[in-house]
Amino acid sequence: MVDIKALNSDSQKLWQNITQALSITCETTSFPICDGMDTAELANASLAGYIFRIGRSEEIKVAALTALPDGLQHPNLTTVPTLEEMLVDSDTKRQLWEQISH
Repeated sequence: MVDIKALNSDSQKLWQNITQALSITCETTSFPICDGMDTAELANASLAGYIFRIGRSEEIKVAALTALPDGLQHPNLTTVPTLEEMLVDSDTKRQLWEQISH
């Protein structure tokens, strides 16, 4: 999961490379999903619904490759290197591949 508004040309290229390597297609959704969802509680409820929708399972792990807004959290979010961290330190790319290959 990435925030496309947070991408620059380099991080967008890296994101495209990752999606191609994993043979996944991208889907764009913007927050707030519903008008008026402007509290942390409602934002977290939206995130929970979104994670369930993309995973179609309560056990699916989701990685955020860009920073999430403060207060947004979900138990299925897995900490991985961000795209920006991978652009600065290539060793973090290897860490990501190791995490997603398990």
